[in-house]
Amino acid sequence: MKSFINFLLDLNVWVMFLFSVLGAVLFSVLLGFILNALFYDGTNNLLMLGAIVIPAIDAPVFIILLIILIREHRKLRSELDHRVKERTLELEIAYKQLSQEIKERKEIEKRLLHAHKMESIGTLAGGIAHDFNNILSSVIGFTELSLDEVEKGTKLEENLQEVYIAGKRARDLVKQILTFARQAEEEVKPIQISTIAKEVLKLLRSSIPTTIDIRGNITSNALIMGDPINIHQILMNLCTNASYAMEKGGVLEVRLEDVSIDGNSEIFNGQKVGHYVKLTISDTGSGIPEENIESIFEPYFTTKPVGEGTGMGLAMVHGIVKKYGGGILVKSEVGKGSVFSVFFPITECEDVSLKYQTRMLPSGSERILLVDDELPIVKMECQALESLGYEVSTRTSSIEALALFHARPDDFDLVITDMTMPNMTGDELASEMMAIRPDIPVILCTGYSKQISPENIADLGIKALAYKPMIKSEMVETVRKVLDDAKRMSTENSFPQV
Repeated sequence: MKSFINFLLDLNVWVMFLFSVLGAVLFSVLLGFILNALFYDGTNNLLMLGAIVIPAIDAPVFIILLIILIREHRKLRSELDHRVKERTLELEIAYKQLSQEIKERKEIEKRLLHAHKMESIGTLAGGIAHDFNNILSSVIGFTELSLDEVEKGTKLEENLQEVYIAGKRARDLVKQILTFARQAEEEVKPIQISTIAKEVLKLLRSSIPTTIDIRGNITSNALIMGDPINIHQILMNLCTNASYAMEKGGVLEVRLEDVSIDGNSEIFNGQKVGHYVKLTISDTGSGIPEENIESIFEPYFTTKPVGEGTGMGLAMVHGIVKKYGGGILVKSEVGKGSVFSVFFPITECEDVSLKYQTRMLPSGSERILLVDDELPIVKMECQALESLGYEVSTRTSSIEALALFHARPDDFDLVITDMTMPNMTGDELASEMMAIRPDIPVILCTGYSKQISPENIADLGIKALAYKPMIKSEMVETVRKVLDDAKRMSTENSFPQV
């Protein structure tokens, strides 16, 4: 297109040139004939000569002028072309920069939208956690009270143990929801992956299409140091990815075994020598292209369509495994499937059993004011504390509890209050009571709260923060510790200053 325009410009110049020369010649000849007709006397040929000479002189002048015009035109056109090229290059650079900025902005908007979704999920999870933890407090608490009185070795005791175990697993499930919403702290302790793997396999059978054959081969009962919630997330993420790769069906296998790593092991590069639990999750799906293997653990990398994946699953898995001192191997072949091998170092620590175990708990005779708007929780905690010798007064209203404390502030050695209550929250109630009696120790209980954390309760003067649902041993040990600390502080303050 550009060359065609240049051709037309050159053609226009030459046409102007030809018409100018032709016009000059015609004008000169015409002028010569007019002069000759007017002044020719038959003997004087001067004018006839002029009529011939003038065009001969006039035409070269026009030619010279037109040559100068053509040169100037070409010079100007060259300068214009140069400016057009420069401007075009600038526009191309600006377009690339703008395209990159638009791409980055869309990516930021996508991440921001994901963050808003996670925030919404977190808000929903917090509300669910609070109500569900209150329910679990009653389930676990009354089960413990029943286990304390039931005859050991009976069918009833066995059934109650199952209820107790289910309650503790439900408590862990709530923690998992809050962890997913980034609202819970990690709890690292000795755990058996085999127990979690069996639970995940049960869950998968009800959530994965029946066209996928799920096989489990669990042979390891070794312990590792980790958070059950994180291990559950690793298993669910890898198994979900495997099922996604088998849209037309296939075999999903989960294996768990003990292995030893030495200098000749395949995973030895950067890994400590020792004993490990090896978790292997394999599928017969579409496989991973070789060029993507190195990128699958990068944040936001995903091959799934928009809306079906965030690209954070495998990045999270990699981060958790590395944090626990483990490693990951990936083998895949397009069209045949993938194998993920995850290694966790074995620990020698003892497992924390889920079963309820009767043991000696710290007792006391102090006076406790117990406040919670959930009547079942009040009854359960009151029974547990009274069984250990404490004298307990209960209220299901924070307003009534404040009125009681205002009337008899010296009748209580400890206040245990729930956080979320109508009319007045637990932290506000604690502040009002400490304004009446500054030395009263307070334990604040919560199923979930965004306002309260272990870091800021000290600023409020609260001595301990207890998360629902608490098992009986946790509750009474916290009560005993707070009371003993209060007595020690009182004793120290009673000595005269030197």
